[in-house]
Amino acid sequence: MSRNGWQIAIPALNNEGVLGLIVQNAELVQTSDLPEPVSEDPDDDKFLACALAGDSPTIVSGDSDLLNVYGYHGIKVLTPKGFVSVYLDQSD
Repeated sequence: MSRNGWQIAIPALNNEGVLGLIVQNAELVQTSDLPEPVSEDPDDDKFLACALAGDSPTIVSGDSDLLNVYGYHGIKVLTPKGFVSVYLDQSD
């Protein structure tokens, strides 16, 4: 999968299948601003607000500022590789 010149590789996964899962399970939520800034980059707080509004336990991102707020209100912030390792790796 390629986006804006970046090559995104998800090992041992069918990218179309992953996108299908996202489309099937996506939920639109109404968010509110966080009561105070959380991330070093204030533009990233919208992702935390979205996760809170949707009761999402996990955000998948390669953004270092988001990765640094892992655990905010119990939200895990994982890299794509970390997400695959935690949730999708079936090599055991």
